[in-house]
Amino acid sequence: MSQNNNTKTIPRYARRNAIADGMLVDVTSLASNLGFPSPVAVTSAVWMDCIDAPEKDSHFETERLRIVLCWLRTTLHAGRNPNPLHFTTLCENHPAGQVRVTLRAVCHAGDQGEPVLTIMYPDENL
Repeated sequence: MSQNNNTKTIPRYARRNAIADGMLVDVTSLASNLGFPSPVAVTSAVWMDCIDAPEKDSHFETERLRIVLCWLRTTLHAGRNPNPLHFTTLCENHPAGQVRVTLRAVCHAGDQGEPVLTIMYPDENL
């Protein structure tokens, strides 16, 4: 069987680059305090809708992030842990106002093959 020399490999976008570019927000510090053993990031869309606070108030952002992570942890502890895992949480800044939304948590390989977790909307891709 001959190999097609026209086939191109699309380089994988490194997680560290996605964080540096603002496509992902690293929330590992708080996540590890809540018992998550792997690095955790949220997409910029989830950050804007569910976590971002007026005037960038870090106290409100921390509390909103804690809510998202606690809902994820509660869903995991309930024994429903497929990959990806869908869970609901409260979003404060959603265009429709304060609403419950479904998010998706995906465990996958990080830049060095280590397990990482990314929280996103169900229609977002890694």
